[in-house]
Amino acid sequence: MKSIIKRLIILGVLGVLLMQGLIASGWVFPPQGNAKYVLVLGAKIEGDEPSPLLSNRIRAAQNYLELHPLSIAVLCGGVGKGEMYSEAYVMKKTLLQAGIDEERLLLEETSVNTWTNLKNALALIEEKEGRRPEEVMVSTSDYHAFRVGFLAKRLGILAYPLTSKTPVSTIPRDFTREMLAIVKSFFFDKD
Repeated sequence: MKSIIKRLIILGVLGVLLMQGLIASGWVFPPQGNAKYVLVLGAKIEGDEPSPLLSNRIRAAQNYLELHPLSIAVLCGGVGKGEMYSEAYVMKKTLLQAGIDEERLLLEETSVNTWTNLKNALALIEEKEGRRPEEVMVSTSDYHAFRVGFLAKRLGILAYPLTSKTPVSTIPRDFTREMLAIVKSFFFDKD
């Protein structure tokens, strides 16, 4: 019995190490490129202000938009549990205050998770352009880049991550949650 428990513990540790390696690969070895559209993935808001995690994502998108004046941001995120405003609305307000022109900001306010962020944003772009893009930039947190990349591939596009640092205070929670989200996305996030 002790040998079975020992093997299960070893398998569990190896599984965690493998998942953390996959997570790290998303920002350590990201695909490089430029694209017209920048998807800014939602995260928790605090009243009508972005959380530190979302602020970092917005800042990464803002930097890209300033360097690429013809690019357009698709701000993704609906109204989460306990929120009064959509995450997309809060992102728009923040980017407008930073001097980004309103005509460069599209709002996708119905998504509730990464899978629907991507699907709904692509549908919005397709509605605007008449076709789905082949590649997009995605502003998200470092721990999230791997999953975004593989979900984008499922949707037939290439995603170039604009990764931002995860606040130190949320690293244990976010990295643990992301391991579970990868497993869930692998099995359930499909068309």
